[in-house]
Amino acid sequence: VDSQNGRFVGRIVRGQATGTWMGGRWRSVNLTRSALDRPDGASGTPIARVIGRWEVRQGDTREGLPATYLRFVLGASGELLGFIGGAPEAITTPLSEVSLNGSILTFRVPSPAGAVTRFTGDISGDAGAGTVFEGPKLSTTMEKTSK
Repeated sequence: VDSQNGRFVGRIVRGQATGTWMGGRWRSVNLTRSALDRPDGASGTPIARVIGRWEVRQGDTREGLPATYLRFVLGASGELLGFIGGAPEAITTPLSEVSLNGSILTFRVPSPAGAVTRFTGDISGDAGAGTVFEGPKLSTTMEKTSK
């Protein structure tokens, strides 16, 4: 639904649609890996492209002060873990659903119940660009009432 920046994903079974409604806004962001925090322990692996500390700026520019900071590390089992914070020394809030598929990085930022903040972007070298979706996520059921 373009007018509401929304979408419905679900199934229709016997005149009833059940699924999830997401409506909100999309915005562009840029990531830059901090020159002070280069990968260690993951060198030579595809995941090394995201390990370290990143600065996030809103919009299509890499100029100006960062809006927030991210940090990615390898967990004890080799899984990719991410954290977010409002200052370089406070990148401690865990991200969820962190994944790297080729050069495409995705993750969710902790949000109040019913809200979604999801990043999807392309990482190349020490930079990345992508979009953030912010808005509600609601379970929805619709009944067909006429033919």
